[in-house]
Amino acid sequence: MIKTLFTIQSRLSIRSYNLKPRSHRHDYGQVVIPLHGKIQIGIAPLSVNTIGNQVNATGNQHPVDNLVFSKPDVAVKQGIFIYPQQEHFFAAHEHSRFLVADLDRLPDVFQGRNNQFLTLSEHFYSFCLFAEHQLNHQVDLKIERHMGAIFFQLLGQQESYQHLDNRINAAIQRLNQDLSQTINLQQLAHHACLSLSHFKHLFAQVTGQSPQQYLLKLRMDKARALLTHSDTPIGLIAEQVGYKDASAFSRRFSIYWGQPPKSYRSS
Repeated sequence: MIKTLFTIQSRLSIRSYNLKPRSHRHDYGQVVIPLHGKIQIGIAPLSVNTIGNQVNATGNQHPVDNLVFSKPDVAVKQGIFIYPQQEHFFAAHEHSRFLVADLDRLPDVFQGRNNQFLTLSEHFYSFCLFAEHQLNHQVDLKIERHMGAIFFQLLGQQESYQHLDNRINAAIQRLNQDLSQTINLQQLAHHACLSLSHFKHLFAQVTGQSPQQYLLKLRMDKARALLTHSDTPIGLIAEQVGYKDASAFSRRFSIYWGQPPKSYRSS
């Protein structure tokens, strides 16, 4: 039995599919996140209704024709969002499991976005695994309502990724694994199976940032979170975000956030 949560914004459930291709559309938005395994999914092209900036799916008498397919399949730590009334095709191994959110509305930042494929942050993916465990072991509508609200807020922070080139996504996941490690660009390029120049060009094309800028944001966001939500000494925080020298970390944090770590923690 599917366990579903109802909130104003989202209804979460754990679902499985099979390898027999199916297609449909529905009146609500939807997000599909693989937890175990992967899914082949195709989505109909979109047309933009300029009145009210609403994005609508184009009609199609043959749902498999002209669909945009995920290449490769959408896998763990990735996801896809589907607009209301957007025809979509899907197939997956029956042992795979997915967190599916049926949404009364999609986050505002998703409106009009052509790239509907997502790469999940580590903390959002961890939350999705928690949601799976909670939904599989307990029925508690109050917890589920709060879970749905948190899911919706975190969803709006997730970034699009170029599903046609998984090499940069692999590099991004490598960067997220351990921010305390110093990884040079040559290592990242090797991890992505690209030359250094091609890697830098493709990374900027996919993310809109250089690899150094992307890594700096990850480190500064984590440092700010640790300063806000923990009593971890500043020297240890520096090490956890890749700075062996606490002074160098303090200078970088001050430039990025406008005040040194000690002042930020006490404010």
